[in-house]
Amino acid sequence: MGWMHSLLGGALGFAIAGPLGAVVGAALGHGLGQRGAATAQLEGQERAQAAFFVSTFSMLAKMARADGHVSQEEIAVAQRFMRHELGLDAEAERFAVRVFRAAKDAPTPFEEFAAQFADLFRGEVEMREAMLDVLVRMALADGSLHDDERHLLERAAGIFDLSLDRFEHVLGRRHANFDRHYHTLGVEPGAPMEEVKRAYRRLVTEVHPDKVMARGMPEEFVKVAQERFHEVQNAYEAIRQRAAA
Repeated sequence: MGWMHSLLGGALGFAIAGPLGAVVGAALGHGLGQRGAATAQLEGQERAQAAFFVSTFSMLAKMARADGHVSQEEIAVAQRFMRHELGLDAEAERFAVRVFRAAKDAPTPFEEFAAQFADLFRGEVEMREAMLDVLVRMALADGSLHDDERHLLERAAGIFDLSLDRFEHVLGRRHANFDRHYHTLGVEPGAPMEEVKRAYRRLVTEVHPDKVMARGMPEEFVKVAQERFHEVQNAYEAIRQRAAA
């Protein structure tokens, strides 16, 4: 994870003005205005990776605080999510915790973090949907979806320029019933097999981990892409087998 080594070593040149940059400054323990301290620059794919990472844990912090406070249980859920869902290594987890805490205490609302992320990835609908999926997974990590969490997820979908139907598909594919296979492929439950096949062929191209990595996804989040790829394959196979029965 070259971008993190550079960042922790003082590579402030990557910093995006605005709330995400301020969170990085707070997480590192100094202001981003101290440009003279920079020893390296983050550009291109590394910059995108850092922005995706910081955006994720900034928004997760605001989601955890949606009810007015962050409980120890919510912090524990966030840490389990970092370790088991995303498979962060020790260095990445420590930095994620620092970003989470900085964003939690920042006066910046969730919507501003989401808007900056959407602007940074305005030409990458797959990246915006991947972020929504990460947020949904975190919201469901404690086994339920609270009203305040759903409200923020719907707000995120709107800011990311994803339709309510798209949001419901992302949410639905995390639910434990057979219809989730259709939601995984982005089609309505019971859709004809020809429609299912078209959706499957499109998705296996879009979500292939190699393609996702090429778009600048952080290494840790490629695991999310790999899981998504396998979900698409498994969903299609489940629907195909039922249709053939």
